[in-house]
Amino acid sequence: MSHIQDLEKQLRKASDAYYNDENVMLSDKDFDNLRDELQKLDPDNAFLKEVGAFSTTALSKVKHVIPMGSLDKINTEKEFNTWLTTLSKTVTNEFDRDILIEDKLDGVSLEIVFYKGKFVQAITRGDGQIGDDVTHTIKNAKGFPRKIDTDNEYVYVRCEAVLLLDVWKKHFSDTTANPRNAVAGLVRRTSAVDSEHITCIAFDVEWSDDEVLAEYKKIEWLREQDFNVVETEVVFGRELSNLPQMFDQMLKRRDTLNWEVDGTVLKINNLSQQRKLGERDGRPKWAKAWKFPASGGHTTLIGVEWSVGTQGTITPVAKVKPVSVGGTTIQNITLHNADEIERLGIYIGDTIEVIRSGDVIPAIVRVVTPGKKRVKIEITECPSCGTSVERDGPRVICPNNNCKGSASKRIKKWISKRNIMFLGDSALNTLECTGVVNSIASLYIMTQEKMVAAGLGGRMSEKILEEIKKSQNVELSDFLGSLSIDMLGRREAANLVTAGFDSLDKWENMTVDDLLKLDGFKETKATRICEGVQYKWNEIQKLSMCLNITNPKKKEKKMSSSLESVTFCFTGKMEHPRKELEGLVESNGGRVTSVNKNLTYLVIADVNSTSSKAVKARKLGTTLISEDDFLDMIG
Repeated sequence: MSHIQDLEKQLRKASDAYYNDENVMLSDKDFDNLRDELQKLDPDNAFLKEVGAFSTTALSKVKHVIPMGSLDKINTEKEFNTWLTTLSKTVTNEFDRDILIEDKLDGVSLEIVFYKGKFVQAITRGDGQIGDDVTHTIKNAKGFPRKIDTDNEYVYVRCEAVLLLDVWKKHFSDTTANPRNAVAGLVRRTSAVDSEHITCIAFDVEWSDDEVLAEYKKIEWLREQDFNVVETEVVFGRELSNLPQMFDQMLKRRDTLNWEVDGTVLKINNLSQQRKLGERDGRPKWAKAWKFPASGGHTTLIGVEWSVGTQGTITPVAKVKPVSVGGTTIQNITLHNADEIERLGIYIGDTIEVIRSGDVIPAIVRVVTPGKKRVKIEITECPSCGTSVERDGPRVICPNNNCKGSASKRIKKWISKRNIMFLGDSALNTLECTGVVNSIASLYIMTQEKMVAAGLGGRMSEKILEEIKKSQNVELSDFLGSLSIDMLGRREAANLVTAGFDSLDKWENMTVDDLLKLDGFKETKATRICEGVQYKWNEIQKLSMCLNITNPKKKEKKMSSSLESVTFCFTGKMEHPRKELEGLVESNGGRVTSVNKNLTYLVIADVNSTSSKAVKARKLGTTLISEDDFLDMIG
């Protein structure tokens, strides 16, 4: 096989993984380097003219009415200037060379189809001509309206499906390497489980509306229709020399965003000039993607540390030689599970590439160079109790129900959730090692004498016991939601209490069928919660005897309907707690919402603010008021 054929094979395999799988084989930097090499060696290679990758999933295939092309990339200021020179030969008037710049989102590109104003279908990019029908997942996603105001029979909205970073960290960071991988899996998941976490951010619209003359007008229309849209800015033709500096500013700004961005998209703003410039091989001549430099680094994997969690799952953490990535020194990187180790093909001693996924979470991308003396990463015994481990799908678990390491993690979680001050890791370790603490319930029967005998100071012991006493008053949902029961956090427990499971007797007799009658519960979740409660029932009973468990106070009826049909959004720092202010709205018949065309008031610390929320609210005609104005309104 020739080198060119080998390059093409590598690129096709990596492209297929990127577009059709939730695991990425190559970093963007390595993919682009290979593509550039192929471009130099064989500029007419068929791969270079292809868009995306043909879908290899089992989902239904749909042909795009309007092909979803891709963009050629630029990586340097020199390449940008070369493009500008090319543009100026066709677009001779500098007033027609205004450029719209927008974030290049790093997710899954989609086309959302509306028929007679109603959402009817969602299709992945695929190879630009044919994509997967993912209506079953996107119908549950956030960020776009299900109905739009239009006279067009068909409207095609282009958007990026993403996982917001805070959502990914909360729900998926333990099981996926980065938000892009996670959303790629969610979009194509046939069961549609967890698809409600997907957010769609629109960046283009196609229709038969000839009255729209500029790219920014499309964005304005999308915003008016209540789509989440990309951040955009128009740079005038006479000011294009400032674009490289603006690019640097956007590069610095991406650390503040709540979604992954891997570059900037540049588009000629004038639609008639776009048509005049045309395209080549499915890529528009009037647009470019200016990629951000990869924020990765190379280091050596020197070891793996395994730790057991609250459910007995044993998680591997890679220990690497310190490496600076994106201004942060990295030494520890989670490997999530055994499947991830196998997928990466890593061994101790290998030189590896490390990135900061979402510019936040360190992640290993690939093996750069195999080590001379490679050591296989494996585990046979629980690092805490020594019990032989078992494999459960991708997970390694300790089957010992009395594992001290797992019990210790559950105690620490309880201490954290119940906000027991002064009982940190060092003090807890001392109490555990001497047998004073071996369960959550043991916290409530230990004495100052035992604590001092274990090695803690008298005054510190006294302060810890005072905090433990405070924690004895607990609402039922906080009690159950802090016990490390699988898939049962405090919020879910509160939902179940509200749904009628408002006593321990009802929780003891709760069945899977009971939960399946409630919104948001499917077989797996209901089964795991019920099994978890039954498994821990003896512990629940024993601990409940040490506590004063109460139910939350019933919500008071509305004080009035003075705010009926009025909507509020609160932003910025307030004198009163946000929840208190929102409670006042709801108790007076109003509704709390986000900034959208139906918002009545945006309550903001500074009514003259130029924040993105304030700017958007003004454009939508929303009234901006201060906290004092709001309180005067309530009376």
